[in-house]
Amino acid sequence: MDVEEGKNWLTDIPGIGPKTAAVILCFHFQKPVIPVDTHVHRIAQRFDLVPENCSRNKTHEILETVVPNPIKYSLHILLITHGRKTCKSRHHVDSQNCFERCIHYQEVVKGDKDSDEVV
Repeated sequence: MDVEEGKNWLTDIPGIGPKTAAVILCFHFQKPVIPVDTHVHRIAQRFDLVPENCSRNKTHEILETVVPNPIKYSLHILLITHGRKTCKSRHHVDSQNCFERCIHYQEVVKGDKDSDEVV
């Protein structure tokens, strides 16, 4: 079964949406998909991989297109870990030193609109 067949089959089951289907395909069937949860969605927006006003489903569509298949699983794990431990939904300056290098933090939290120099 290819990825599209799997997604269609799974999402036809009541209660299974795109995220759950992607999780099952990724972790059980080892298919090259990138499940988008709240962490992946937030980090994708903050890294400008998707527009800020993008829905979670649209984020899923975009990441499926732009992320190469061989790194989808690894990127998914990295984004979730980064979202849970470092780049949380609430801004805790004491959580990591990376905020001084984070454009999102500089612009949104500190209000520095001239953050182009920040890496």
